[in-house]
Amino acid sequence: VWTVDTLAPKAQQTWNVQCTCVAPAQRACGKVTLTDQTGLNLGEEACVQIVPVQAAPGTQNDLRLQVTGRSNPVKVGSDASYSVVVTNAGTGSQRQVKLAVAIPDGLQFVTAQGPANSALNGQTLNFDPILEMRPGETITFDLRMRALKQGSVQVNAQVSSSTSTQPLTGSTTTNIFAE
Repeated sequence: VWTVDTLAPKAQQTWNVQCTCVAPAQRACGKVTLTDQTGLNLGEEACVQIVPVQAAPGTQNDLRLQVTGRSNPVKVGSDASYSVVVTNAGTGSQRQVKLAVAIPDGLQFVTAQGPANSALNGQTLNFDPILEMRPGETITFDLRMRALKQGSVQVNAQVSSSTSTQPLTGSTTTNIFAE
């Protein structure tokens, strides 16, 4: 809310507002309402359609995904650490980069650290989208999971973006032993 104490007749006041598009939308609108000292209202609305960004001609979309288990083998009851690294190896920006990690039977999610918040939905850990990854940029997510039962388990990760055509998958295997 902006307040102007006095605005002379035929005078103008300008405010610039910058918005960031975070997702495609058929109709995204901004509305301005002016109210004078007598309570008279005047409103105006401007709407746009937000479409997914396509790669600019001559740019290359090239996301890379690496999933690494830092502890292998792991004893039942102990924690296993994982690193998930996403790199934009292309020549154009990647937008709305989303990471999901499937937690297999035999492991229990403990913690996650990285540049985005995460939420566990069943056995899938979903991270909030990264709005933009510039060319050459790398982001790292560190995960910790507890080994629950003996066996061999595979941790699978999937990364996608609004500017890439197909999701990319990566995985690592952990052997869990009991004493």
